Amino acid sequence: MRQIKFRMWDFKNKEMYDGDSLAFEEYAPISQMLSQDGIMQYTGLLDRIGNELYEGDIVQNGVNIYEIVWTEHFARYGAKKIKSDSVLSLGCTFPLWQYVVEDTKQCIFEVIGNQFENPELINS
Repeated sequence: MRQIKFRMWDFKNKEMYDGDSLAFEEYAPISQMLSQDGIMQYTGLLDRIGNELYEGDIVQNGVNIYEIVWTEHFARYGAKKIKSDSVLSLGCTFPLWQYVVEDTKQCIFEVIGNQFENPELINS
């Protein structure tokens, strides 16, 4: 079973907060808390050098760059290709587990940023 962890982007202060420092309203429904803008959930996987992978992270493998996204189609996290040497596969989402090395929790990707701190990686 994977560990459930979160982190949150603070739009006002332009900082990322670790989930342990987050405080939610005591009686707010969990669905309301987790639907707030800036909440990023841990995928349970690591990149190739041991960094935790979160939803919204931008990762790279060679010339290809992907955004980690939740996909209802796979009912899992996926890697959405946002930059590639091949135009044909841009925008395609692939199951993240396809990129996990053997039975380890490490992927072949390396985290190079995230959608909040590095929007230029997505928009360029």
